[in-house]
Formats: sequence, C-alpha cells, structure tokens
Amino acid sequence: MTIARWLLIPLLFGGLLSHGGDADGRRGNTLYERGAFAEAEQAYREGLTRVDASDSTRNAALYHNLAAALYQQERYAEADETFQNARDYATDVDARVRIHYNQATNAARAGNREAALRHYRTTLRLDPLHDDARHNYEVLMRQQPPAPGRADTPDVDPSDYAQRLKRRAEALAAQRDYSAALMLMQEGLAQDSTVAAYQDFMGRLNTITAIDRNAENDVQLDRP
Repeated sequence: MTIARWLLIPLLFGGLLSHGGDADGRRGNTLYERGAFAEAEQAYREGLTRVDASDSTRNAALYHNLAAALYQQERYAEADETFQNARDYATDVDARVRIHYNQATNAARAGNREAALRHYRTTLRLDPLHDDARHNYEVLMRQQPPAPGRADTPDVDPSDYAQRLKRRAEALAAQRDYSAALMLMQEGLAQDSTVAAYQDFMGRLNTITAIDRNAENDVQLDRP
C-alpha cells in the first residue's frame, strides 16, 4: 500500500487554514490553496513577525499553516519542528488533535514510522472517533515486520475455516471495525487452533482496540 493512498492528502491541512488571523495569514491561506507553497511559507513567516507572542490561537494557526507549507515542499524535518511550535501554542483540544494528526502524517511521509505511530496514538487518545487517524495507524502497524519467531506464515497451514475467518476479519478491519474483527478472530481461535497462524494480525488488531479502551483515561499529549 503506497503512502499516497492512505495519507488522505485533501483532508490534511484544511482545518486551520481559515484561522490565519491577520492579513499575512489570510494571504498565506490564499497562496496555499493555489498551490503556491513557497510564497505561502513566506506570508506565514511574515505573519509570525507581526503577531503578539501572547496570542496563542493566532500563533498556533500560523505555525500550523507554516508547517503545512513546508510539508508540501517536502521539507519534513523543518515541518516537524514547526508543528511542535504550533503544539506549544495550541490551547484547545481540537487544535491539538489536528496538529498531532498532521505531524504524524508528516513523520510517516518522512519515513519516521515510530514518530508517526506515536502522534497517531495521541490523536486517538484525544479524539477516539478520529477515523482517519485510526485507519492510518492500522496501515502503519500492518507494515511492521513480524517479530522474531512470529509470522503470519504458519508452521502448519491454517484450515479453510481459519482462512475464511481471516478474510471476514480483514473485511471488518477495512471498515475500521477493529473490535469486531478481533472478537471474530478470538472466537475462531477457541474453535480452531490453526487460527493462531494469524497471531500477528490479531496482535495488530489488539493494539488498535487497546487505544480505544484507554482513550478516556489517557488524554495526555505525547512529547518527543
């Protein structure tokens, strides 16, 4: 599965683009929407020189949009630092969710899988209903190489029942119903021991559902 398929590019940076604040921010937004990312970057930087340091909302938005412009220019390391600046100013949950989600996507695009997973987890802790973050998290987990001594390729071939069960569970996971997929596999394992051939798949499902179970009790921001 390619990055372009799961990053959901049209949804990435829309949320804060309407909140640049001053004239430079609005000009940057217009340039960004036209695809003039270098010019948008300059406008956001100029806006940051004029905004009051105590204006957390405007600073968070300008830094966020600057990071978006850097991302679009494939300057991922600079974008990551700038997303961090936006997080430092962000005071409301919605802004933090958006910044973590986009910082995760930036990390994934840069090939930093662990950082991407960390930020997607935080997104889901802050907003358990964020389907795009859950989907992207599951895609990244699927790309994890099997642990030594564990693989989806079993020592003994799974039964026809086990193979059918996994296809059904994969269909549920594709619909982002991870809890139902995990329950289906666990119930199948109780009936057919060869379902254990798919232990890595079950482990990934368990990791994702664990995020949902812990979401209400863990809303702290992850820090690098």
